Amino acid sequence: GPTASAVVADLIDIGTMGEEEREFARQLCNVQYLPRAGYQEMVQSNGFACTSIVDVTDEVMLPLDSKFREAVQGSRDQLVAFSSPEVVEGFAGVCSALARTAGYILVTATRV
Repeated sequence: GPTASAVVADLIDIGTMGEEEREFARQLCNVQYLPRAGYQEMVQSNGFACTSIVDVTDEVMLPLDSKFREAVQGSRDQLVAFSSPEVVEGFAGVCSALARTAGYILVTATRV
């Protein structure tokens, strides 16, 4: 019969994240980043088998900070009107921290 498949794109802990960044992620985003090595176990514990894990950190995270800041500057007035200058700068800070402390992977898996 048919088998379920899953594709996941996710941030990962690349080992440079300090406890302060981990706590910030837990408080602000309600997340706890796994290292790449922990992904296969997490996928298996949910009834799936990994068919591939591709690290796309260089393609995604390296340009993140500059691209995000460029996008914010292009829409700054609308963003500030919707929120506040502090919120806009806060998100820019989060992206900058993520670009330094997180990786990005693509995972494919099938139901076992």
